[in-house]
Amino acid sequence: MSTGGLSEARLDRLHDVMAGYVERGEVPGVITLVERHGEVPAGGC
Repeated sequence: MSTGGLSEARLDRLHDVMAGYVERGEVPGVITLVERHGEVPAGGC
């Protein structure tokens, strides 16, 4: 995955935090979009 200059560790942490909300049943699902300088450097399903 190309991180576009963003910290891969922090992007992984963001994923873990969002997944935690879903796993705990706080939200039914989450879609997160990270954009930097008009481009989407990271994404996952």
